[in-house]
Amino acid sequence: MEEQLLQPVTYGSVIYLSTESNLNSFMFSDGFMDKSVKLKSFESICQVDYYDFSFSLFMVLPFSSIQSFEHQANVIQEWRKKLIDNNENKLEKRREAIQEMWNKLESEYQFNLGVIQKSYNASICFASSNFMLLHINSLKFLTLYQDDNNNLFLQLTENPDECCFFNFDPSLKLQRGRSDNFVYEDEIVYIACAKKYSGKSPYLSIIQNDTIIGLIDSKENWKVNIYEQPFKESTYMRVGSCVWILSSEMPLFFTCQRPDDPYYQMYMTSKNPNFAKEKKGILYEWQQNDKKDLKEQFLNQPRELLLDGLQILLTLIKTPKIGQSDELSPFGLWKIESNNVKLGGELKWDQTYRLKNIITGCYLSVQGSPTNARLMPYNRANTSSKNADFSCTEFRFVPIDNLIQYKGKTKSIQKISKDAFFMIQHAKTGLWVSLNQNEGIQQPNLLDYVKDINTYRFREASLQQVWETYCITASQKLLIKFAEYPKSDIERQQFDFLFERVKEMIQFLSEFLTNSQVANMSLDQEPLQVCRGRQDRFKEQYSLGLLCWLLIEIFPTLDEFELYQINPDDGSKWTLKRRKGHSKICIIIQYFNRKHIHQTGNRNHQEKI
Repeated sequence: MEEQLLQPVTYGSVIYLSTESNLNSFMFSDGFMDKSVKLKSFESICQVDYYDFSFSLFMVLPFSSIQSFEHQANVIQEWRKKLIDNNENKLEKRREAIQEMWNKLESEYQFNLGVIQKSYNASICFASSNFMLLHINSLKFLTLYQDDNNNLFLQLTENPDECCFFNFDPSLKLQRGRSDNFVYEDEIVYIACAKKYSGKSPYLSIIQNDTIIGLIDSKENWKVNIYEQPFKESTYMRVGSCVWILSSEMPLFFTCQRPDDPYYQMYMTSKNPNFAKEKKGILYEWQQNDKKDLKEQFLNQPRELLLDGLQILLTLIKTPKIGQSDELSPFGLWKIESNNVKLGGELKWDQTYRLKNIITGCYLSVQGSPTNARLMPYNRANTSSKNADFSCTEFRFVPIDNLIQYKGKTKSIQKISKDAFFMIQHAKTGLWVSLNQNEGIQQPNLLDYVKDINTYRFREASLQQVWETYCITASQKLLIKFAEYPKSDIERQQFDFLFERVKEMIQFLSEFLTNSQVANMSLDQEPLQVCRGRQDRFKEQYSLGLLCWLLIEIFPTLDEFELYQINPDDGSKWTLKRRKGHSKICIIIQYFNRKHIHQTGNRNHQEKI
């Protein structure tokens, strides 16, 4: 048996970094609502979480001119200013400004793309190769941030600077004695920042709470693991792709969601106590189970409200309007994972894979007895044992033989192409995923025999669609965490830190929904204008109801406006104030005019948000 050669780390490689002392803890970051970078343990691959292992993946990018990045940022900032100045002018001037910006950015983009393409597949050398690390999911760069006390913390940034360049230093003497000086997979290395502080390079090190900082007098041993080597755009599906699974015969696709929005029901119940009873949703069911105080139940277990009642559904593809493409629900986005979540590559017909819903964090699974097996979301929270059998989540994509033809003969194809048609078989039971053709039933079922109508295909989500879905999901997680705090006096200090993040999150969402973020503008909508597509997804992912309910519960009364001596007419920006002697926050939105507040005389004026 031939010994498999170790692969060198190259520019374009996708890697993940673990510590030598704990190989199951990896450098990890949310990247959206929290830019800090810490260690996270992934001992269980099926743990239900908003996040998955892909939040530990970084792409190694070659050194590029910082001046080029700064020039790009200046071009966008100047363009934004010009659009704002011309906001009231004719549409033609706005078009000219947009076209001018695109022309300037195109030249910068081509320059940076040329730098990257020339360096792709070039091996990384110890000490001499400077590189940047791009966080795959958030598309932000790893950097060292210096706080007011001159401490260096590792975090993510949208705009690269000189603190974004790193290099690998050898940690062993034998590494220094090698002739090729290349960095290979599974190497134990030091990671140094290329920028010097006090004449010395800081090294990435670990302190308490798994926080990663830069230290000059201390070094941490890091293991470099390769997830995937550089690849050119191809016609084959890859591990880690986010896809919708569509029926090839009927306008249906698979989703993992609740039949209704629980947080919207909570919001409506806050205004009308009889709403839950009238609609008979999950809140009504909770009432029947003697869970009288709905608000208290939600604050104690906010995630339970989202996960309770999840189903695998067949959702109808809506007919798009003329000139528009059809929009599929983000609850139908599944991330394809291999059995080894730490290994990427192209999908193959003879392998088994897992499908993880990127919003709920649940896996597609088959559960129940052989005679009553059902497709269900796999919820790790309901599994008491960490060593549970996860084979219920493994599926195989089976090709349609009569569609794989080449010059009249069956072609031997091992990889799954993006336009392939296939059937889905559960690996453990051998059952086939089937469309339920009974009228009025929206859930798929399982058959022990092949049926031609049960043929499916992938629709791969664009990078922008995946980024927006993760962004909204991350904001929802922060809102839920906000609702949980504080439960005790000890947690009040942590709550103050969370409070600042919530303020930043609301501002972030405002820019996100109005398409005014410099680094992440939607190309489907006009800049600095309300982005209808993002607003629809924000509502569809159950975030709008949650945000409105939370604001209604904590919005100040007229007496509190007077207590803090705040005039609602002052200023055009919102500010946040903490209620004195109270565990909650009062959110004061200053753009509500005084007339509107006095007309309503109660918290219902918040409905306009």
